[in-house]
Amino acid sequence: MSKPSDRKRRKQKAHQQVEAKKKYLADQQRIYAQKFPRFIFRENGAPPEFVKLVKQAIKNINFRNPQLFSRWETEIYKMGKQYGPGAIKVLDGNLSAQIFFKCKLGHIVFFMIPQEKLLQWIPFHDVQIMPSGHQIVVSFRSLMKAKGPGGTIYHSRYKPTIQINGKRKIVGFSEHAIQRICERIVPTWHTYAGLGDAFAYFDQCVYFQRVDLPDGQLALTFFDQCKNGFFSWKYVEEILGEDIVDDGHYYRRIGYCPAVIENGFIKAKTLLFPGHRNTPEHRLVWASDVSVEVKRQVEDMDAVWLRMSEDFRLVKFFHQRGVPQVIHDERVFFRSSI
Repeated sequence: MSKPSDRKRRKQKAHQQVEAKKKYLADQQRIYAQKFPRFIFRENGAPPEFVKLVKQAIKNINFRNPQLFSRWETEIYKMGKQYGPGAIKVLDGNLSAQIFFKCKLGHIVFFMIPQEKLLQWIPFHDVQIMPSGHQIVVSFRSLMKAKGPGGTIYHSRYKPTIQINGKRKIVGFSEHAIQRICERIVPTWHTYAGLGDAFAYFDQCVYFQRVDLPDGQLALTFFDQCKNGFFSWKYVEEILGEDIVDDGHYYRRIGYCPAVIENGFIKAKTLLFPGHRNTPEHRLVWASDVSVEVKRQVEDMDAVWLRMSEDFRLVKFFHQRGVPQVIHDERVFFRSSI
């Protein structure tokens, strides 16, 4: 029997090398899967194109990549695979580290998606990426839509209502209102954490109030949760001072949305930050004896200015003169994001 030719031997060797590489990669994938939590997807009816973008980005996640994760983060993910929810307890007592860890994975996923593609879907859709048990759950959320004579009405799955002239109307938002709320209240809305904050106003907020603006325009006003350890809690500290009590919940006023009635909805058209023209705060300031400079300043206030300056004098001025900026209530104004 003749020996195989050199060409055949080279082909056999190349084939063996390919098979060996496949086996090595398969072994490495198996070892990786044994050490790190796997991703579970809950699509919840989100657009397939948006889901696909997120899944493609997640495929590139490697918990052992030192360019993406520090050593301690990699170890926590390993512990999550082995011990489940107990893994993150190593961060107990360090709120900042807990928040950073919980958001880090989502920020990496968003960074891997080309922004022009991501912006096609947000802020009307959201995704949460959170450790849960021994796995990482990727949950998608979307605003509901209805047709109206003035265009699409976006609204929450919980369908919060306001009573208008004796009839309950579902709270909804125009596309323009959603854009203005994002820009004026959550300027980081295009980031993973920022999107979660912005989306909550449209999806999870279930308490709104009717307001008639100074010019007679129908409007709605709504509030945000004030949480100890976050910037929102400065509202409580700066405005209420020693009057803080431990029970119940604190909420800060976000602003006012001029609105119209369409097909059973009260639809917000835009957002006016407290102090902007045609808000109760603006009328209050301009009827007072404060300087013209202050009166002009109030028209330029927004969430970014307030966060950067941490100057709550005008907000306190509104609150103390009859337009509450922080309220204390036993009710829960926001539903769970799950």
